[in-house]
Amino acid sequence: MKNTIKLIMILMVLLSGYQSKTQTLNYADIKVDKPKGKFTEYLSKDGAIYKIGDTITVGKGTGSNGAFVYVQGQNMYGEIYNADATIYNTKAIIKDMFIYGNKNEGWRMVFKTKGSFNQNSLIFFIENAVANGEVKSFGLTSDEALTELKKCKDKLDLGLITPEEFAKKKAELSKYIK
Repeated sequence: MKNTIKLIMILMVLLSGYQSKTQTLNYADIKVDKPKGKFTEYLSKDGAIYKIGDTITVGKGTGSNGAFVYVQGQNMYGEIYNADATIYNTKAIIKDMFIYGNKNEGWRMVFKTKGSFNQNSLIFFIENAVANGEVKSFGLTSDEALTELKKCKDKLDLGLITPEEFAKKKAELSKYIK
């Protein structure tokens, strides 16, 4: 009995000193220095919060022939290549977050997915990818958010929604429109 109590006491002491590895990184924190640690959550420049396990939707590539500039593929041998247009509108689950770059060029948040893209992973330079529409922020590109807002305005003009409903939708969509 005494040994059991001692064991419980030791476990309680050990567990009380254990800190969760969950760490949130804010976009503003990347500007100064390379943040250290393992990140499981990221607050982006546009206010979106991404977490490991979240699903992101791939937008359209901005390079020639629809190729991606800010989304890369990584095969099972670790080789990096530019993703092509075939991944448009697919979904990927964030498996890892890390900081990439250097002191001179600056630091960037990168998401890595483990996808069913021919057994390859995708690597997202997330801020640039969202800003250029290569990733749909919360499923909407700037153009899609603008189209949705115009539809809501039409509904308001037709009396199908209230001014309050329109204002709420406008506030929700405006942060995605660039």
